[in-house]
Order: sequence, then structure tokens, then C-alpha cells
Amino acid sequence: MTQLYTDPFGPPWKLNWLRLILHWKGSLMQFFWVELIFASLTTTFAIAIYYFVAKGTPTADLKDSSQSLTVITEYLSSRFQSAISLMLGFYTSILYTRWWEIRVLEGVVIGRINDIAPQIAAFIRDGPLYEKEKSDEAGKSKEEPLFERTPIETSFNDEGANNIKVSPFSASKGQERMYSCTGAQEIRMHLVRWLNLAHALAVGDLYEKKPNEFASLEHLKDCGLLNDKEYIYMLNNSRSRYVAPFVWFLNLVNELKDRGECGVDGHTIFILSSNITRIRGSLADLYMYRNVPVPLAYRQLVNITVRSYMLLVILRWMALIVNDADGTWDTDYVEGHIFWAVLPFTFEYFVFVGWITLADALGNPFRYWADAFEWENYVRTVSLSSNLFITESRDASTSVVDLKQSTQSVLEKQRIALS
Repeated sequence: MTQLYTDPFGPPWKLNWLRLILHWKGSLMQFFWVELIFASLTTTFAIAIYYFVAKGTPTADLKDSSQSLTVITEYLSSRFQSAISLMLGFYTSILYTRWWEIRVLEGVVIGRINDIAPQIAAFIRDGPLYEKEKSDEAGKSKEEPLFERTPIETSFNDEGANNIKVSPFSASKGQERMYSCTGAQEIRMHLVRWLNLAHALAVGDLYEKKPNEFASLEHLKDCGLLNDKEYIYMLNNSRSRYVAPFVWFLNLVNELKDRGECGVDGHTIFILSSNITRIRGSLADLYMYRNVPVPLAYRQLVNITVRSYMLLVILRWMALIVNDADGTWDTDYVEGHIFWAVLPFTFEYFVFVGWITLADALGNPFRYWADAFEWENYVRTVSLSSNLFITESRDASTSVVDLKQSTQSVLEKQRIALS
């Protein structure tokens, strides 16, 4: 679940930055502290063994044997630090950009579904039924009801949306036919359902949570995103299941256009299909990011380089302490200096390996962890909001007649409020 945290900006006495650092859930330390402690204890153990094995040896002999080690480690460490900092900067930038792009793509999918839902509510009309009577007189026209509201036979059920039956109204001479479709609410519902079905199928395949509720076709059927006929189709056509909802969507609106039903025309098709293209393209890009990870060799190089540097840090501090010793190598001297060898190692390990750990966490936004994207919640939320656009929001809309009646009242209240 995406973590919310204290904004570090503010007066210094409020210690917002400290609250940010101490935030545990989803933090770096939550999944890094075990490795950090293990590395520190291992280093302490290795240095202690070396020191105690050399107990009683004259320091002059130890210095002679460690002189080459000191020179080599100092030389390599001085060059590794700048190279590693540059490498980790690029590495983190690449993986953060990847994380951000995936976030933007999912935002496009959510936004476009919520964009297209009110367009469906506005463009897929179910009345009133009327036709424009063309007048020979220039500049004159009138609108008259042509039919009583005759029910149009619809068959929206588990057999799918392709069984819509429309009444064969025909316009009389000199008149221009408008729209007629009493099954419009069912059509709107299925169009929005197919959009959310495509989103849910993608999340079910991309999100690595186990179990992932949207990975199961049975669950999609149980929650109303699949009907029986579609369920059987997807069981038998696993490769085309991810594009099928878009094909069903466009087939239905084009059929409505060909029949002249529900007010669907070429302009409606253009607007709806452009949004469909954006949704499908964003989902395809999400699959691309999942199926084409950061090159393995690049990640191996970064990890090997950083961890090799940490080994150099251990050897460097062991050699430095030996070079600072005087007289005979004894236990008291060893016990007093182990801490000063382990402390800088632990700090550098936290900075450099923690940096890699953070970058690797960002490199796979489909992973299930403490600060993961809320993929399943995204599907549920957009499904709810998009369906509200075609139900409650549309039912609460005001007719032209009602607006005309309330115009004077609204203008009067605005005049009082602005005076």
C-alpha cells in the first residue's frame, strides 16, 4: 500500500525531518536492517579473528606484511568512491524514471476510463424521440414529437451485448431522423464494464501479489465484470483476452452508428475510439515495462562493484589500525580498536548498499511490498467512479425546461452574493 508520511518541510523546532526519518512502514530500514546488521556483525567477527590470530606478534612484523595491502586498498578505495557515486546516481535515476513512468501510465488508464464514462453517459442517448421537420422557408424550422415513446426490444443478458434489437423506425419525407434507443442504460453499463474489465485483466496479469484477486477469471465473473459467454470465450482464447473488451466496445458503438440508434454518429465514434486507443496503448506500455526489465548485466555490474568496494573498506581499516599500532600486538589494543573499524564500515554500507536497495525496490513497481502501488484498489476505485458517472450523476442531471425555470432564481442569488 502506498505510504503517506510527514512532510519534512516546516519550522526546524517541529522536527518534521526526524519524523520522516523515523517513519517505519515502507521505509528503507524496514527491509534493509537485517542485511545491515548481518554485514556489521560479519565484519566484526572477521576483524576479531584476524586480530586475535596475530596476538603477541610484534607490530613491526605486522606492518611489514600489511604494507602492500595498505597501498592497494588506499589506491582502489580512492578511485572506487567517485566511480561508485556516479554509477549509483545513474542507476537510481534510471530505475526511478522507470517507476515514475509506470505510475504515469496507470494514471492515464484511470483518468481515461473516468473521462470516457461521462462521455458515454452524454453520447449514448435514450430519448426524447423526435425528428426535425425541414421547412422550405429560410431560417424556419420546428421540432415536433414524431412517435410516442415506443419500447425498443432489448436483450441484454448473460448472452452478451450483441443481442440488442432495435425498432425499425423510418423517417418520413422531409424529416431528419434523430435517435431512438430505450436500451441505452444497458448499453452504457456494458461499455463501461468492458473498460474496467480490460483494466482488471491487465492488473491481474501484471501485479505480483499472491494471491491476486483479479488474476482469476472466476473472480472477475463473480464481481460482475464478465458474463457467462465472455467467460467461456476467455477460457478458450487466453492470448486475445486482453484486447477482446476493446473489440467488443468498438463493435457495439459502430453497430449503433450503422443502425442510427442512441444518437451515435461519426463524431461520437471518433471521441470514444481516441480514448480507447490511449487506454489500450497505456496498458500495452505497462506490459512492456513488465516484460522488458532493466538489463541483467547492468544490475549485476552495479551490485558486484558496490559489494567489492565494501570488502575493500574492511581490508583498508584493518590495515590502518595495524599501521597505527606500537609495541606488541595485545588484546587490549584490539578490543579498543575494533569498534573504530566497524563503525565507518557500517556507515558506508548503509549509504552505498542502501542506495542500491532503494533503486532495486523502485525498479519493479509491480512487486508486492510495504510501499507498493495499490493496483487492486485502483481497479476497484475506478470501477466504482466510472459507474457512478452513468448512473447517479446522469440521473441527477437537469432538463432544459427545468434550467429555464430556475434561471431567474440563480441570477438573483448570484447578484446578491456578488453585491
